[in-house]
Amino acid sequence: MDNRYYYVDAEGQIQGPVWLSTMRALWDQNRITLSTEISLTGTGIPVPRPILKLSVTSLGFASVITGGAAPTQPVVLTNIGNQTLNLTSIAAVGNFIVTNGCGATLAPNASCTVTVAFNPLSLGALSGTLTVHRGGTLGQSCA
Repeated sequence: MDNRYYYVDAEGQIQGPVWLSTMRALWDQNRITLSTEISLTGTGIPVPRPILKLSVTSLGFASVITGGAAPTQPVVLTNIGNQTLNLTSIAAVGNFIVTNGCGATLAPNASCTVTVAFNPLSLGALSGTLTVHRGGTLGQSCA
């Protein structure tokens, strides 16, 4: 028996013909091809993986007196993938403070919220970064 393997590179239902060919040797050593078509259907499913989505790509804070604090702003993290997301760390850099309301994992289709506060220690326009490190992959940032 000749086994054939077909690989699917798309999600959703897929249909199409498959051609089966048989080679027969004739008496004079010439060959002809006889073909038969059968219809096949199948469903492609996505590779299990977590996908992190942040509710915002940036945050802007109002002017604040040095040493004061602006009202916090939320950032919602959602796993839009189909496998559990491992959160290894969530941190803010610069004059920003993050309060982590997330656990170590985030189930598929689940969300959690971190809050960010601006606490300037010097004068002028200041910037920083909120970085979410995911297990096994690069972090996703919100500047």
